[in-house]
Amino acid sequence: HSGLLGMGVSGAGSFGMIMGTSVCQLFVAPDRRIVPGVMGVVEGGILPGLFAYEAGQAAVGDLFSWYIQQLYPKSSTPESDCHRVLTEQAGSVPPGSNGHTVLDWINGNRSILLDPALSGAVFGLTMGSKPAEIYRACLESVVFGCRVILDAVRAAGVTFNEVVACGGLTENELLMQMYADVLGLPIRVSSEKETVACGAAMYGAM
Repeated sequence: HSGLLGMGVSGAGSFGMIMGTSVCQLFVAPDRRIVPGVMGVVEGGILPGLFAYEAGQAAVGDLFSWYIQQLYPKSSTPESDCHRVLTEQAGSVPPGSNGHTVLDWINGNRSILLDPALSGAVFGLTMGSKPAEIYRACLESVVFGCRVILDAVRAAGVTFNEVVACGGLTENELLMQMYADVLGLPIRVSSEKETVACGAAMYGAM
């Protein structure tokens, strides 16, 4: 929760994402709304006088790492270098990943289905499938998974004018551009590397 504060959010209107092995989506609103798959709603939980909401995706960075580990099971190349190379290649793959689709439920679905037993899938494989196409499909899967959550929140009557983000995944420019395109909102990325700790310090100071 302190991550939203550390990203400079001081009121309603910002959809926050703390992005790492999973993604935690946080936002505040002036009243209590029923949002499918959002179980944590706490009055004053992030900012006084506002209701704090928390949704999430159970595997995001973990999905990308899983794919790298399956693709290069005995590689001595650092995983970060593999991500960089595949991201560069995925940037040349058109939206839709040339017919490849990934379902990102490899660690279940937190929001909006609330079912940890669900499993993921990869569709559209052919003899011509390339690693970068599947990698891009993994990127697209988590972005559209976030869109499902955002749409559910909007359907409940909560509006946003920006996305704010922090965490290691924000360093992937291709991924962040995909989020902006699919969510239809500008994204402001925290310049503070330890954003959550910064927010916790602000809570402590108050």
